[in-house]
Amino acid sequence: DPLAGACYLFRESAGVWDMGRLFFPSFPGEDFNFFGADLALNGDELSGTQTASAWETDISQPGAVAYCEPSVNTTGELALFTFGSRDLGSGALGFNLRGGPPGKFTYPLYADQPANTPVGDGRLCVGGSIFRLRAPKQILADGTRSWAFATTLDPIASGPGALLPGSTWYFQLWFRDPSPLGAGSNFTNGVAVTFCP
Repeated sequence: DPLAGACYLFRESAGVWDMGRLFFPSFPGEDFNFFGADLALNGDELSGTQTASAWETDISQPGAVAYCEPSVNTTGELALFTFGSRDLGSGALGFNLRGGPPGKFTYPLYADQPANTPVGDGRLCVGGSIFRLRAPKQILADGTRSWAFATTLDPIASGPGALLPGSTWYFQLWFRDPSPLGAGSNFTNGVAVTFCP
């Protein structure tokens, strides 16, 4: 199960339930590093526990919020995208991928609006003005890939794609995923990120 150990948090507003956040164990996960055999929600605090392990997350803080569930790729898994540092003052932004098809190429996209549009074999989760970050990278043999992007380089440093403190942008990874019956490309989930100074 590619989502074993993940914890979904849903929020209700005016009688409609939406996925508010998606929490994962530490990346890259290890066997039996599961998040949440027992869960409790108390106000703005969500706790997930597993034997000999515990995580607590303040859900009221702005940050990186997963949305737009990905489609299964040719490995039989979901390609999951997580966001590392959102501190623009650190000089670099970190991204992680797991569950991708080994040896295939991938690159990050970001945009000023969310979306949830069928494209290729998956769902495009970014919309409005879309920007691409650098050249593609090859997914490693274990289905993972990590990036670090300097915050001093365009398009994230200046112009219409500039990331500013307090702004929220929407990120996703595109990747090649050829199959005899498919369109040949797929996407991860999206992540909405509110940036710190």
